[in-house]
Amino acid sequence: MRLGEPTQFGLSYLTGRGVVSNFSLGTEARYTRALIDIFQDGERVADVNTRVASVTGGVARTIGRTTVAGVRAAAEYLDADFRIADSDSAQKRTYYTAGALLWRDTFDRSVFPTRGVAVRARSEVGYHRLGGERSFSQHALDVEQILGLTRTTVLRFRVVAGLSRGDDLPVHRAFFLGGTLPSPAFPETQPIFWGLKPQERTGRAVQVFRISAQREILSDLYGTVGVNVGNALERWRFRSAGMAPSRLPSAA
Repeated sequence: MRLGEPTQFGLSYLTGRGVVSNFSLGTEARYTRALIDIFQDGERVADVNTRVASVTGGVARTIGRTTVAGVRAAAEYLDADFRIADSDSAQKRTYYTAGALLWRDTFDRSVFPTRGVAVRARSEVGYHRLGGERSFSQHALDVEQILGLTRTTVLRFRVVAGLSRGDDLPVHRAFFLGGTLPSPAFPETQPIFWGLKPQERTGRAVQVFRISAQREILSDLYGTVGVNVGNALERWRFRSAGMAPSRLPSAA
């Protein structure tokens, strides 16, 4: 349960994973209410009030101690409306989705890791009604590699890429880029980007490359400096024009 803005309620159940079986079954019910800001030329021109209720089920197989591959299916109801806009762009739809997932994580710890690699890959299709034509598809990849330079200093490399297709893409499944903290509401489609406001760039495709140096200054005190380059686009392309490079020194 998460109170405030955004608001979330969720309940999940997982069974089967462990020393007895390499397979696991899981189900989850979740409700999310969140605002999505819409920007134009760096200025917020509207925000969308989204309410998403979903029920998800899946099966996964553990490969070794660090990798999980699986499939999932979900029914998702979206109720979204513009709070500030000249035109009505409300969305009220039920979607049925099916997807495949691959997770790999060899980090030595979850906060300020010093070695390892993390991979999150997802491919999903959505339908407005069962047995109907495909409404949208979405594919996303998030890879981070950590290389140790000394006992207290590491380099972190991260690549985020995503692509959506279809004429009926739900508003919360577009890619929104910006901010320095992960989105608590829709982390799969809202990667951080130093130098931009949260959700400042949006599109059907996203491309981000980030490199940073992390150093343990004192016990439990870390400093990070890095640079990222990327953009959120309406279609996938590789070129320098329109990219949004930025640097951020930070400490935690």
